Formats: sequence, structure tokens, C-alpha cells
Amino acid sequence: MTRATRERVTSAKQAAERKSAKKAGRQSGSAKAKATPAKAGGGWSERGKGSEGKPIRNLKEHAKKLIAKQFSEIMESMAEKSKAGSLAHAKFLFEIGGVKEDLSRAGRGKAEPSLADLLMGGVKLRQAANAAELERRSQSGDEEDEAMGEGAADR
Repeated sequence: MTRATRERVTSAKQAAERKSAKKAGRQSGSAKAKATPAKAGGGWSERGKGSEGKPIRNLKEHAKKLIAKQFSEIMESMAEKSKAGSLAHAKFLFEIGGVKEDLSRAGRGKAEPSLADLLMGGVKLRQAANAAELERRSQSGDEEDEAMGEGAADR
């Protein structure tokens, strides 16, 4: 056997061993099989698939879905890291929460209400009006019941 033939046989054996190891790893669900790139396919073996097992076509939309599912946990971990003293995490939370704008408005002394404050004020007014209407209706209904009860007792 020539040297070139031996190298081809050796590389073919190694490729077959890698393929069988990869197949065995996928079946057992090992983390290494999920994290290794597939050499022949050109993409990630398991990572390039969504939760349904379909290939991910729009990475931005996929990332949005993942973040939306885990948003509360992400914010909790960001808060924990900011409590531990991470300025970057604290700054991000202040920016996403609008704390900087609230502080700057309060510092100017104008304290102009934001659009969210105005909308919430309208919602609260409407809720109060609905609650008052329900209370008025329930009181008038109680009075009618009492009047009907007295009339039945007189008979």
C-alpha cells in the first residue's frame, strides 16, 4: 500500500468514526453533539433548528421570540447583577425603565406628565366612573327589592 492510499484509508476511517460518534451523541442528547458544527452540511448540527425542529430562517425574529419567552428571568438576573455593583447592568435597567427621564423631569421642577401618565389618568377616571355607575345601579336595585318586599308583606 502506498503512503497516499494509507492516508486516504485512515482519513476515511476517522470520518466514519466521527460520524458514528456524532450519531450516538445525538441519540443520547449529549451537549457536545449539540454544540459541534457539522462539517459536511456547513451549518450547526442541532443549534440551527428552532423549538419545532425546523431550520431557523429569520434569526432576528427567532431572537425576539426567545427574549420574549425569557424576559422576566432576564430582567431579574439584570437586577441581581446591578445589585451586586455592575454599573452597566444598572444603567441598562435605568434606561429601559425610563428612570433617567423621570429624574430629569423632576429635577427641572416642571414635572410634566408623560404620555403614559396621561393615558393612565384617563383609564383611572373611566374605571372610577364605571365603579360609581355600578354602585348606583346596585343601590337602586336594592331599593326596588325593598319596595317590592314591603308591597308583598302588605297583601
